[in-house]
Amino acid sequence: MTVLLLAGTGEARSLAKALSQSRHSVIATLSGATEQPLAMAVPVVRGGFGGANGFVEFVRKHEITAVIDATHPFASQITKRTYEVCSGLELPLIRLERESWAPQEGDKWRHFKSTYEAAEACPEGARVFLATGRKTLPEFGAMKGRVVFARQIDTPTSENVFDDGQILQGTPPFSVDSEIELFDRLRIDILISKNSGGEQGNAKLVAARALGLEVFMVARPVLPRGMRTARTVDEVCEWLDEIEAA
Repeated sequence: MTVLLLAGTGEARSLAKALSQSRHSVIATLSGATEQPLAMAVPVVRGGFGGANGFVEFVRKHEITAVIDATHPFASQITKRTYEVCSGLELPLIRLERESWAPQEGDKWRHFKSTYEAAEACPEGARVFLATGRKTLPEFGAMKGRVVFARQIDTPTSENVFDDGQILQGTPPFSVDSEIELFDRLRIDILISKNSGGEQGNAKLVAARALGLEVFMVARPVLPRGMRTARTVDEVCEWLDEIEAA
């Protein structure tokens, strides 16, 4: 079998390592959103496909027989396109997606369907820390009367989009202590986060709980109806075995 792995998460790297030791041929792809992504255990193609037609051409050129979508839980456009292309080609597809975060005792969460809703709910005078990704920053640029901080992995190359605030650079993982120190130093009132799930981003939520901060949690996009999903690497490997045996 030749497997296409749409990567971009820690789970994708773990899966790539497992598959590198299997009998399957694997090609991983990265959209190129991060300048210096961590190494993977299988061959990697960077830069995306150039749309649905490019995706179809890639699949045919490399004789792909199964697709695993292990992109970020909020990469909804990629997931939707992948589902549509694979459905049209009758190509086996599974989505590897980690569990969502759930509020714990002591949390002060408010739930929102979108980052736009979360931005609108921020009261004037609030000091806000964004953990929603680089692409969402313009959505918060129009918030007047709030001090807004955001953090991104790559060194900021554009001008600050906020009326008042700053874009910080930081490379994960972050410890709970470092997040507490950062939020305390910036005098943060509200943490806005997408519900990405996973251990790597959990430190900010623990820090917010310790400091008694409000957390505006943005829900994940809804997956295409009928899309098969897995929560673990083992589940995906079992699925591949089922396909091969069919």
